[in-house]
Amino acid sequence: NIAYFKKLHALFTSKRDFANYAISSRSIICTELLTSVLLVKPVAQMYVTKYKNREVIVPKLTKMVTAIIEVLADMLNNAEWLDYDTRKNALNKLNHMEYSFVYPENLFDDTLLIEKDIPPSEPSESFIALFTRLMRNKVTASCARINQPVDKTEWIQPILTSNGFYVTTQNKFHIAIGILESPHFNQNVPDYVTYATLGVISGHEIMHGFDDDGRLYDAAGNKRNWWKTETAEKYVKKTSCYVDQYTKEGVDGQLSLGENIGDNVGMELAYKAYKKVMGNATEPALPGFEHFTVDQMFFLSYANAWCTSLKKEEADPNDPHPYALTRVKMTSTNIEEFSEAFKCPKKSTMNPDDRCSIW
Repeated sequence: NIAYFKKLHALFTSKRDFANYAISSRSIICTELLTSVLLVKPVAQMYVTKYKNREVIVPKLTKMVTAIIEVLADMLNNAEWLDYDTRKNALNKLNHMEYSFVYPENLFDDTLLIEKDIPPSEPSESFIALFTRLMRNKVTASCARINQPVDKTEWIQPILTSNGFYVTTQNKFHIAIGILESPHFNQNVPDYVTYATLGVISGHEIMHGFDDDGRLYDAAGNKRNWWKTETAEKYVKKTSCYVDQYTKEGVDGQLSLGENIGDNVGMELAYKAYKKVMGNATEPALPGFEHFTVDQMFFLSYANAWCTSLKKEEADPNDPHPYALTRVKMTSTNIEEFSEAFKCPKKSTMNPDDRCSIW
C-alpha cells in the first residue's frame, strides 16, 4: 500500500529509523517487544548469568568513578566564581549522588519478579494474547507502586542496552551492561583506554546533575533553586560559550547544551582522574601503537569509541546529541592537554586562543 508508506515516512525524521522499521520482520519486532519491554528482567538474568561477572567489573568501575568524583569536588572547591552557599550545595549534591553498574542491585531478587506468577504460554496461544497478558501484569504491578516509597534500586531505563543514564529525580546514574564491551570496556587493556571511554561516559552522566537542566534539582532529586542569582547568571554566561561554539559547527547549541556540558567536562574529569590515579606510574603501549605517548593514546582511545558509519547528513537534527565527529572535535578542542599531547600549533583549529570551560 503506497499511501500507507508515504504517511509512515512522514513520521520519521531519520531515513535510517524509517529503513529499520520498514525492513524489520514480524519475528524481530515481536522478539524485541518481549525482551526489551515485557520480559526485561528474566532475559537480563539469563544474559548476565552467562556473559557477565559483576563482581569482577564493579570494583574497577567503582575505583574509576570515585576518582572522577574526587576530581569534580576539587574543581568545585577551586571555582572562584562560585559563592560559598552555592558551592556548598553543589558539593552536597555530588556527595549524595549514587551510581549503579552493570544491572540493578535487585535484579536477582525473585520476590520482586513480577513475571514469576504468570502461567506458561501454550503453543496455541497467539502472540497478541501473550502480549496482552504480560502487559496487563506489567501495568498492574506499576499501579500497585503508586503512593509507595520510591525504590531507587529499580532502574527506569532499559537494562540490556549500550548506554549510561542519569536520573535527575533520584540524583543517581547507571552504566548499563551493554556498554561494558569493547571499545568502552575490556579487562585486558591499559587503564588509559578505560578512562578515555567509560571514564568519559561516567563523567558525562555525573555532569548531567550539573548541566543546564540537572542543576535545577537538589541532592534529593527535588526541583529546587539552590543557586544564588548572581552565581546562576555567571553559570549561564559560561555555558553560553558552548552554545555559540557548537552553533558554529552547524549544531543547535541550545538544544544540545546539556549533552555538550556532559561531553566536555566529562572528558576533563576522566583525564584528570586518570592522571591522579596513575601518579608517576606508566602503562604499556598497545601493540602497533608503541610510538604514541600515553596522553596521545588516551585521546585516540576516546576518538576510536565514537567511530560510526552514520554520515553527518543522516544525523537526526532533533537529537540533542551532536554528530559523533563533532563531539570528538569539540571536546578535544576544549581540553588544553590534547593540543599539548599532539603539539598543535597555537591558534590552529585544535589549539585556539579561546576555549569553553565551566569549572
